[in-house]
Amino acid sequence: GPCTRTLQGHSGGVYCLAVLPSGGLASGAEDSTILLWDASRDGPCTRTLRGHSDWVWCLAVLPSGGLASGAEDSTILLWDASRD
Repeated sequence: GPCTRTLQGHSGGVYCLAVLPSGGLASGAEDSTILLWDASRDGPCTRTLRGHSDWVWCLAVLPSGGLASGAEDSTILLWDASRD
């Protein structure tokens, strides 16, 4: 079927996505950020996670509901994706 929505906000290529327990999305990109999205609404991202100094290559949702990210900067960062 046709695309139903386009989410824009990264300033570089998007390399990874993860579905959050809330039903939202997390996206990681070459702009070194992770954006959290409420996929049920149109509009901008709901939160920007900053901490990596290079491209974000992978995301994983943890059993606790948290988020782990891996990046070209050789680090894995753990995030509380539920916190506002």
